[in-house]
Amino acid sequence: MSSSITSLIYLIGLLAGLSVLYHLLPFRNLPAQKPRIAFFPKYKWTHDKPAEVRRRLADHGFKEAVSGVFLRGSYLGDFSLRIAKMRVTLNEEGHARIGSGGVFIAFDTGDTWQLATELKGR
Repeated sequence: MSSSITSLIYLIGLLAGLSVLYHLLPFRNLPAQKPRIAFFPKYKWTHDKPAEVRRRLADHGFKEAVSGVFLRGSYLGDFSLRIAKMRVTLNEEGHARIGSGGVFIAFDTGDTWQLATELKGR
């Protein structure tokens, strides 16, 4: 019984540590090509037409939580990016960022990049 509790504590500590690491890592520029695999995917890009980006966000199911912060999905989402909690932030200077709206995304095979590219409007 004691080893099970110890293992659970280590697992919770590992997940908490990975979450902190994910949120401390900087956002990377959105690459031109879809990555085969990306660890801790968080991207940033610039835009010059915020109204179009906001329309695309609405088309993808994002709702504005507070000014400039858009959320979609559930904290209880799974490995599908369609239902995982995602967060997009837009600011007045024309910068956008996308990443996890929940704990963290350990890796993906280009789904976050694809969503960011569609929001940017390439």
